[in-house]
Amino acid sequence: MSLALGAPALWLGWVPLQQPLDTWPAWAHSLTLSPPQGLRQDGWRWWTCAWLHGSAAHLAGNMLALLAIAALGQQARVRWPAAAAWALAWPLTHLALAGQAVPQIYVGASGVLHAGVAILGTHHLLSAAPDARRTLGTLLLGGLALKVFMENPWQHPLVNAADSAITVAPWAHFTGSMVGGVLGLIASWRPHRRRLTPPTSD
Repeated sequence: MSLALGAPALWLGWVPLQQPLDTWPAWAHSLTLSPPQGLRQDGWRWWTCAWLHGSAAHLAGNMLALLAIAALGQQARVRWPAAAAWALAWPLTHLALAGQAVPQIYVGASGVLHAGVAILGTHHLLSAAPDARRTLGTLLLGGLALKVFMENPWQHPLVNAADSAITVAPWAHFTGSMVGGVLGLIASWRPHRRRLTPPTSD
């Protein structure tokens, strides 16, 4: 999953996000997502928009975050249900943006990365593992919730980020966190197994 998200992003690089869309290369235009159009656009855009970034700093920051998520997942030996949840969260995070007036154009992997952190945190928190793993899960989910709350996507749908020279869409961070949290709960659910006691005789 990390390779599917990171390799194409590194290959495609970044697009001139601050320039008019009609000045972009045709191939880049065909991969972007337009939230206001909702479902009235090519279906592949729900995936491909995560491969494009608005600047070198934007790309580098997301790739570093992706490496951290991949390392934590590898260290915890995350199993296939969590990986499948992250794969499903990829398009669902962007579908949750459908119909919004802003941003007009959305690119970047940050929403999917927030979903990955939520899934990883839920996996650690609910796993039958040592307390240290559950503590890490609590820290991941708590830090994610605090970050989203501080960004206040309900009142600030777009924020200028001087460090990466782009306009950030905090609502994508919120949708990614919510989608990832729900899918993480589903992936971490384990049916309760009753202990079978051997028959006894008097």
